[in-house]
Amino acid sequence: MHFLVQTKPYADEAIESYLLRLARDNSYDGYSELADILWQWLVEQDHELEGALPLELSKVDVYHARQASSFRIRALKLVAQLADVNAGDILALAWRRSNFKFGNLAAVSRSELTIPLELLRTNNIPVCIECLEESSYIPFYWHLKPYKTCQKHKTQLTSQCCIFRSIVNSDSGPS
Repeated sequence: MHFLVQTKPYADEAIESYLLRLARDNSYDGYSELADILWQWLVEQDHELEGALPLELSKVDVYHARQASSFRIRALKLVAQLADVNAGDILALAWRRSNFKFGNLAAVSRSELTIPLELLRTNNIPVCIECLEESSYIPFYWHLKPYKTCQKHKTQLTSQCCIFRSIVNSDSGPS
């Protein structure tokens, strides 16, 4: 199995955004439909990976995997193989738990950035409507709680966006 459309990730993209674009580009009705197919395919390829890729978009990021983050990483590597992209490029989109601590606060990291988990939005990710109209992907920094204004368009990020809702469809929202 390979995807007909080989969607390439943007370096600053959120993993949820990439999976939404991959689903849309390959004519799936959203992440939920793509996840069902990937779930079955992963079980056929490696029975240990059953359940490694959640059916809910909001739980896809690696840091959500409590005890089996290595399985989530293996599953994302197989998704990269299906999409014919470098697995490192896909894994670079994900937040992962870090051993680093900020006092008593747990940390997550993405590429070279390590932050307290407390600074990461886990639902209701606000967006810049103008950015979505231009490029239709969700940058990872919109997940950061301190990020409230689009630096490109100098506008307030919003959670009330019909364009955004149409992008995520009914996939439990990005986070």
